[in-house]
Formats: sequence, C-alpha cells, structure tokens
Amino acid sequence: MNTFGFIGTGNMASAIVNGVIKSNIVSENQIILFDKNSEQYKRFPSKCNTANSVQEICEFANYIFLHLFSSHNLMHIFLCAIW
Repeated sequence: MNTFGFIGTGNMASAIVNGVIKSNIVSENQIILFDKNSEQYKRFPSKCNTANSVQEICEFANYIFLHLFSSHNLMHIFLCAIW
C-alpha cells in the first residue's frame, strides 16, 4: 500500500488531500501530515496520520509532497532531515 506524506499543511495540501480522498484515490490512513503548527491538522480528515518530525514522514511515506511557504523553510526541513 502506498503512503503519502505532506510536509506543510496549508491551503494547497488541504485541497490535494481532501480531493484525493474524496475521489477514492487513497484512503485517510494512507496520509501522514507534518506541520510546525499542529492547529493546521484540523483542516484534514480525522483518520489521517500526523508526524512529530520530518524524519517520521521520511520513514512512513513512499511519496513526499513539500508545501512550504518559502525556500528558507525548505532549507530548515532539509537540515533537520539529515541530522
């Protein structure tokens, strides 16, 4: 079973996740989310998994989608992932 990780859970990630679940492309339990603001998770179906770190996303997901506001955030995510 393929699993899909989303780093950053803003408007774009919410639209994609809700769309693929509604279209029956994936089920909620195939999704794992990570955001530094856990309040963002309220936008997603309750059965989606949440991660405590980028490393956890990398361990769980076969495919990873980055939805980040700036390249500074991307560098921070990259550095955290390699340490």
